[in-house]
Amino acid sequence: MIYRDNDFHGIQSRGPVRCMSQADKAVEASHHCAQFRALREIHKVRDFRLVLRADVWDYVGEYPVQALEEGVAAAKAGGVFDDSFPEPLVIYNPSKS
Repeated sequence: MIYRDNDFHGIQSRGPVRCMSQADKAVEASHHCAQFRALREIHKVRDFRLVLRADVWDYVGEYPVQALEEGVAAAKAGGVFDDSFPEPLVIYNPSKS
């Protein structure tokens, strides 16, 4: 899955990363977790390896990776990832233009 700037609540349009409360971060992680649950159901029908790619502006730094990793952690704690649907790889691809 490819994530862009607008897939993260903390990234403002062409602006800095906004400060988010713990509650906001939990809501964002929950959103990603729900996506992972849906992908788990698809995985039951068709085998694939999930890779999460944050393809965002380079000025946002590591925030998108942290947000995705928090979503993965929440999903793992909720039993979404296991031996039959392993934890995804999270990668970061900063855009320059």
